[in-house]
Amino acid sequence: MGGEVFTVFSVVDISDEKRRQALERIFFHDVINTAGCIKGLSDLMVQTEMGEAEIKEMSGMILESSEQLLEEINAQRALSAAESGDLKPEAHKIESLELLAQIARQIRSHNVAKGKHIVVAADAARFAFVSDPVLLRRVLVNLIKNALEAAGPGEAVTLGAQLEELFVSFTVRNTAVMPPAVQLQIFARSFSTKGNGRGLGTYSIKLISEKYLRGQVSFISNANEGTRFSARYPRILPPAEVAG
Repeated sequence: MGGEVFTVFSVVDISDEKRRQALERIFFHDVINTAGCIKGLSDLMVQTEMGEAEIKEMSGMILESSEQLLEEINAQRALSAAESGDLKPEAHKIESLELLAQIARQIRSHNVAKGKHIVVAADAARFAFVSDPVLLRRVLVNLIKNALEAAGPGEAVTLGAQLEELFVSFTVRNTAVMPPAVQLQIFARSFSTKGNGRGLGTYSIKLISEKYLRGQVSFISNANEGTRFSARYPRILPPAEVAG
């Protein structure tokens, strides 16, 4: 211009857009998991001769998974509201062992659990606490599925629950050991050991736990203890801190 050369440098913050895209991908990831559970249970009912008691039990499991699917759809609608700062997790009373038992029944019918075991630890504590059951289940389901994917045939994933005075914690453990390079990146949004588009499980665990449930997620992984993820939350989700 006028014999002079200018360079125009423009920067646009697209973090909100990327965050929304990540949440949508998390949603589809989790909904497919739950739909897979329903299909697995339905296939089992069609292909296997069952007595009346078995049919009733299987129908109950399908009902639970269907309710979970609806809850996840509603949860995504709530997570979308977080983009405008309007998300308020819905706190309800939850019973620790009932929660773990329900999740274990749901995941046992999924392909990732075939040939493996899901065990609730004998010393898992029974206690009541107040949190958002939909978001908490999403966290625990992803933790357990990740542990099952890392476990070998015949191995077990062990679930635990502990009560502190003001906090509760849930643990998911298997015998596999993560390589150091994996440990350094485990909570990164795009990192995955299983290929493109798969790096959202642990990312969603951290995002939901810290931003919405006001908790913390940590892990240890070594030859002596295997890999254990711990998710720790307030015993009562503080209403004043619920807003996104």
